Amino acid sequence: MPSCTSTASSFRHTRTRKAVHRPVLLPSACRTTGRGEIQNDTPPPMPEESSRIRAAPMTAHNERRKAAIIIGFGLFILWGFGWDTVGRRLQTNVDGIIVASRDVPPTRGSRYATEYTVRRGDGSEQVFWAGPTDGSLPRSMPVGTRIRKVRWELRYERDGKRESFPCIFYSVVLGIAVGLVVWGVLILCLRWK
Repeated sequence: MPSCTSTASSFRHTRTRKAVHRPVLLPSACRTTGRGEIQNDTPPPMPEESSRIRAAPMTAHNERRKAAIIIGFGLFILWGFGWDTVGRRLQTNVDGIIVASRDVPPTRGSRYATEYTVRRGDGSEQVFWAGPTDGSLPRSMPVGTRIRKVRWELRYERDGKRESFPCIFYSVVLGIAVGLVVWGVLILCLRWK
């Protein structure tokens, strides 16, 4: 395809005694601006076949990296919200009356923990810790509080009153995490076909 400049120059009018203004015929990809300049609207030339072949492995590498990041983020959420929070809460097993409690550090910063000593019904004592996350029971409960938490249950009883667990929130977050892992695996599987 001829360029706009060569086409326009071949159709220029000549000046005679009288100024004759004739329309300039331009290829369909060329247009004129308001100042009489000619612009070329043709798309840039396509890259050669060899450069397309060299770009394919880079794209596959980027897809693998993208899938690894998505899977890693999903697994991180599963660990943090699943195992470290819901898993710890499910494994907690305590039943008795709090006979001693101690906050660590005693100044009660934002992430302090509480060490409880609980006397069971048979007279034996159990020590357990409560931290700043939903994975543990509440911190700073007073001495004399009756606490009952059965293993593999998320709820617990405090002085006979049932306390709930934010199940809907954790279900949504864990669902998103599983979706991220599945999405990353699908990216890898579809890329290898």
